[in-house]
Amino acid sequence: MGAARDEGERLFQALVEEGRAWEQERRDQASQRDVKEAGSEPAGAVSDQPSVDERLARRLRDGIDSTLDRVGIPTSGEIRSLKEQIDEITLQVDRIAQEMKKRQRPTEREE
Repeated sequence: MGAARDEGERLFQALVEEGRAWEQERRDQASQRDVKEAGSEPAGAVSDQPSVDERLARRLRDGIDSTLDRVGIPTSGEIRSLKEQIDEITLQVDRIAQEMKKRQRPTEREE
């Protein structure tokens, strides 16, 4: 449990630093917009680069996944994959059970 707490604190500090960088980048973008000449870039132009929000969210997901992996807890993706495998196995078992019932019925009628 101590390892999870330490990893959580490390992740939290990394997120604080990322938040500071995000805040500074937002300030820089705002001041650049103020300095640019009007009409030089269309309002709401979409960039090919991931947004700061997307990068922060990705970093958070990666940090959480890494922490869960170190502690031995499966991620939601791993759990989802296991559930899909269990569902498929359940369908196969149900098919086999139905086939076995069909094979048993004729012998019961002959008796």
